[in-house]
Amino acid sequence: MTPFWITETILESVEGTGFNIATAPQGPPVIQPAPAPARNPPPARNVARPQPALSPDVAAQVALYQRYNAVMVRAAKDKRALFQLQRTQAELPADLSDARSRLDDQLKAVLVALSRRDNDQASQNLQSAEDTLTVIEKYLGK
Repeated sequence: MTPFWITETILESVEGTGFNIATAPQGPPVIQPAPAPARNPPPARNVARPQPALSPDVAAQVALYQRYNAVMVRAAKDKRALFQLQRTQAELPADLSDARSRLDDQLKAVLVALSRRDNDQASQNLQSAEDTLTVIEKYLGK
């Protein structure tokens, strides 16, 4: 029994549309593969573009930022080691705790000096931070 809402068969629905079931292709559809990419792409041009020369002030700032980055990496490692040491001991020695606090202040001062483009002050603050890191690393045995 056919449900009441179906009024025609599939064949009746395609009659008169120009579609002929007898001439329709049989079997699964054939999918053409995509063309293969070129095996040898053109060589990349390794032409070095000349970099504009940096002014001495900008070159000094770049060097200071690189030095600051190296100090920050050292500081992160040392702070992590101090944190682990503090977890195993009841309390850090006062001079070491002071050095850790002083280091944070010194690193902030470096950033302030760099943002003001005061290379001399930034260099002095970086040196102070490096000296503080040396004290911490001496205690940690590095």
